[in-house]
Amino acid sequence: MRWKLVVLSFPVWLFSLAAGQKQRVIHQDLNLDSIVDVLQVDMESGSGFGGARYTLIDGKSGDSLSTGYYSSYGQFLDLLPLGKQWLQAQNFLFLDALRSEFRIRHHADGSLHWLLDAFESRQLFSQHPLWQMTMSFEPHWQIGEIRIPASYAVTLDSLQMAKLAPGLLFDDFALNNNLQTGILLYRSHNHRMATGISRQGNAGASYRLLDSTAEGALYATRHGVISRRAGKWCWIFISDQRLNFGGEKLRWPSIRSAFKYGQLVFIHRRSGPDLADNVFVIDDNSGFAGLLRLDAVNERFDRMALHDDKLQLYPPDEGTEVYEMPLAKIVAAMPSE
Repeated sequence: MRWKLVVLSFPVWLFSLAAGQKQRVIHQDLNLDSIVDVLQVDMESGSGFGGARYTLIDGKSGDSLSTGYYSSYGQFLDLLPLGKQWLQAQNFLFLDALRSEFRIRHHADGSLHWLLDAFESRQLFSQHPLWQMTMSFEPHWQIGEIRIPASYAVTLDSLQMAKLAPGLLFDDFALNNNLQTGILLYRSHNHRMATGISRQGNAGASYRLLDSTAEGALYATRHGVISRRAGKWCWIFISDQRLNFGGEKLRWPSIRSAFKYGQLVFIHRRSGPDLADNVFVIDDNSGFAGLLRLDAVNERFDRMALHDDKLQLYPPDEGTEVYEMPLAKIVAAMPSE
């Protein structure tokens, strides 16, 4: 689906703190009543989790408004829930002060559209013979050069909050606390490769080439896969801990390889620190994404290949039998359009 969002950008320093705590306090007349108010931002970061709490204190009444997030470093998205008190008329300027922490942009990019669609459509299966999980997305094809966005945020309305909050909030109280809107933080700078070679040969590229055929090419970011064909490009997959069992930290690249078979794309993802290997099957025409059930290899293999119309998974130990799955079996299990 196409998400209509108000987009904001925010400083990356929010997500690059050393372990520990950091506080920033602003004393300013935020609601223009000639009395100084307080905006306090408390940052906390540890080895695997981090967050921030924003507190606004009315200098006249002493009343306070607060919101925040605390989440794993393996998540691309964080949600600042805003209850109905934030939307009361006397607090509009305080809400503006909170929003001023983030610089406004004009559009959401295709990678965020992919994540929002996937969170809304995700289904988990315990008994399905082929799929552990399926997701769907609306392919968002763009022209021009591939662009990897810097981190930014979007505001959500109550309907979007109802769809996304259960997947993003750990706090059950927050889910039932009259949420009217929210600010969704997107750590998209984590897509950029720490190392790599671009098509121009430049070190530190934002993405790298995975596969190229006469029909098109596949590129990888740290945790995403982009399909390019007929002069257009589209995000077709993103690995995220909360969404699809990705790694515990976004600084660990997870995309190992990918190749095309007809209209399907096969992606090998390895997530740390336990080094679990997965295969995702993507149809970039219909917008289907599925996580294959690989009980036979216990989610551990070094590489995947296509041979004699079979998906082959090569185990890390020499002498161990190569696991094979007929591609016709996978094609037959794809949903009909």
